[in-house]
Amino acid sequence: MRAELIAYTHAYKSLDELTVEWRGIPGSRNPGYANHFFTPLPRHAWGTLSPEDLLTAETSNRTPLGWGPYLIEEWTAGDHISLRRNPNYFRKDEGLPAFEKLVFRFVPDREQALAALLAGECDVLDETTGLEAKGSELLEQQNAGKATVFFEAGSAWEHADFGILPANPATPSLFATKETRQAMALCINRQRMADELFYGQSQVPDSYVSPSHPLFNPQVKRYTFDPAAASALFDAAGWKDSDGDPNTPRLSQGVAGLPDGTPLAFQFLTTTEDEKQRAAQILKESLAQCGVQAEIAGLPWEQLFAAGPEGPIFGRNFSLAQFGWISGMEPPCFLYTTQEIPGPYPQSPKGWGGANVSGYSNPAFDLACQQALSTLPDVPEHQAAHFQAQAIFAEDLPVIPLYLRLKLVAARPDMCGVIVDPSSDTSLWNIESFNYGEGCP
Repeated sequence: MRAELIAYTHAYKSLDELTVEWRGIPGSRNPGYANHFFTPLPRHAWGTLSPEDLLTAETSNRTPLGWGPYLIEEWTAGDHISLRRNPNYFRKDEGLPAFEKLVFRFVPDREQALAALLAGECDVLDETTGLEAKGSELLEQQNAGKATVFFEAGSAWEHADFGILPANPATPSLFATKETRQAMALCINRQRMADELFYGQSQVPDSYVSPSHPLFNPQVKRYTFDPAAASALFDAAGWKDSDGDPNTPRLSQGVAGLPDGTPLAFQFLTTTEDEKQRAAQILKESLAQCGVQAEIAGLPWEQLFAAGPEGPIFGRNFSLAQFGWISGMEPPCFLYTTQEIPGPYPQSPKGWGGANVSGYSNPAFDLACQQALSTLPDVPEHQAAHFQAQAIFAEDLPVIPLYLRLKLVAARPDMCGVIVDPSSDTSLWNIESFNYGEGCP
């Protein structure tokens, strides 16, 4: 159980056979209070085991009790898990689950998993198989009637962060003004990234909230690819294309904090992964149309994400860098608050572990985010504050949201009931509804 949940719990008790009451400590107003439910532990089965024994005992680790559609029958480590239908499942009167038995196989790599699917040796490959790199091949198999592919944008999103406020005060920032950052967003073909990297199935987000999220603000400022509009905004921000040659970078003229003649050229930091390198190349090609020069620097992840002050990202020593975050149910506005700026403690409350690597700071955003995170979901102020925070973010643009990462699941061609839900950690969340062939509607 999460330590912070225990810390904020004042009382937790059973009111009757069907009702549990959770009470927080005075002053605690966590919007996720509905999730403050401790997983029940069966005293009749585990009561003789110590907390330490529960971590290793066969009865708690290999055959746990549950109330789901299936029960564990056999677990052969490294090979398979066999399940059988739960006769006490609460939806059994609906004919669920569909299968009498299920077998989960552990397959070493995605090549073997895909071969097993196409050979009819397995029915579903879930997202843990890592099929993203096989999307094109799977779509071809779907067109040939040999498989079904399920795509859904997940909770992970990639973004390009500006080095707005470097940790070293003597280091100039090319992107200190929001107008320059807005021009950059207009000149990056993010839709091309989403289409080419994810087979036309991904989306370009407009803020740190997914468009499918109920708290997404549909009125936030949007930046569609428009090199002409970007060039005009660069000019207005003081970045002049004096020679009209797209092969040379724009030069500063009257840009605050920079000497005149400073070129709009920088390193774009990312990892060496194929996806990131392809995204970086699209970014570089897009920006070149506006007179902006980006040099791609692919670093090993342990070097790129090393702790500050030495690490380039968390040490706030970069101009533009790409990486990803995974969002939870609550929109993560806290990522861009002033208190999350990494730096030396106590000037930076989070020390070098803060998440706001851009150094962005806006008191209005901080206030809106604080109101959003301290109000409960069932009051109007909660949505209003989240909408306000997103609107400020999209205007100031401390980072450019690039694309949503995909969840990809493949199955036999006659499979039904599979629903890849972005709010769930697994595509097996409704496994009781899985069926195939004549069992499908």
